[in-house]
Amino acid sequence: MFDHCISYLKTVNIYRKKEDDTVEKQQTQLIATRLFIILFLISLTGLVGYASLTVRLSDVQIKNPSQSTFEQLYMDYSETLICPCSQTSIEMRKFTDFNIFYHQVI
Repeated sequence: MFDHCISYLKTVNIYRKKEDDTVEKQQTQLIATRLFIILFLISLTGLVGYASLTVRLSDVQIKNPSQSTFEQLYMDYSETLICPCSQTSIEMRKFTDFNIFYHQVI
């Protein structure tokens, strides 16, 4: 079984065989086939290796974190941390003051 696979790999040719192909042309086709298979396997290995080593990102949403949790997250993920600030810590009426004066138009 193993010998059969080895002999097949030695004679595999992905090009069409023509009646007028010379021995030299068949040798060139065998070399080109082997080169193609080797480069294909190297590319496939590189692609699988790259895909397995890439970092997978996931979004985690933490609602109303404590100050210490936020500081720890900021230390670990300062480049990617997003804080949408849906709730302000100081109410607007505490730092704004509207005094309306009406003036008579003459």
